[in-house]
Amino acid sequence: WVKIVYWVLNVPVVIFGVPVLLLVAVLGALAAVIGASLALAQRDIKMMFAYGGISHIGIILIGIGQGNQTGFAGGVFYLLNDAVMQAGLFFLAGVASCHYGVKTIDDIGRVRKQAPWLTVSLIVLALGMIGLPPTGGFFGKWYIILGALEAGSYVSVAAVVLSTLLTLAYFVKLFEAIFRQTSTGLDVQYGEIPLPFKLALGVTSATIMILGLFSSPIVQMLLNHALPPGL
Repeated sequence: WVKIVYWVLNVPVVIFGVPVLLLVAVLGALAAVIGASLALAQRDIKMMFAYGGISHIGIILIGIGQGNQTGFAGGVFYLLNDAVMQAGLFFLAGVASCHYGVKTIDDIGRVRKQAPWLTVSLIVLALGMIGLPPTGGFFGKWYIILGALEAGSYVSVAAVVLSTLLTLAYFVKLFEAIFRQTSTGLDVQYGEIPLPFKLALGVTSATIMILGLFSSPIVQMLLNHALPPGL
């Protein structure tokens, strides 16, 4: 499917006088910045992650829209990372909501002491979403930015950087709420989260780190096998 998508996007199609790849990159830039801005404005945790997901889809489109191997490989690699990160974040939000009754950032400070697994997993997933090393999110954004520089698309670079700063801002807001609150803790009936929940959070967090550590061979595989020869 990767080859098919790349071939379709490489066909010199023009829509309303605009090359389709340029349109993809522009729409991606808008989604990246607007999605992150809306995420920053949220207090509901699931809504924050949902708008953050829109922003990261925009980053993927920016990579694909550059029309070169580096950007496309970065976009596909970031898609792989984003699938894991979004699964982890929404699973985490679901556990926080269903098991602890936490739905907004105003409540999330209550789980800090009694749910350390949630806090640790959120830290790792946030590092990936922001794009800090050694997570896979960093290397995905790195290749997307390199692809944009190859294409001479400095607007795309600016969009990735701006959306990253906005992502940093809404996670800072989230962690500020976690560590600032001086709540007495959760009600006693909540207790610890079940072991399968801990394992799921651990697997998603570990996967983000593993994708970062093995980013080079994965991207090289995409360049060698996922793209048509001669492109």
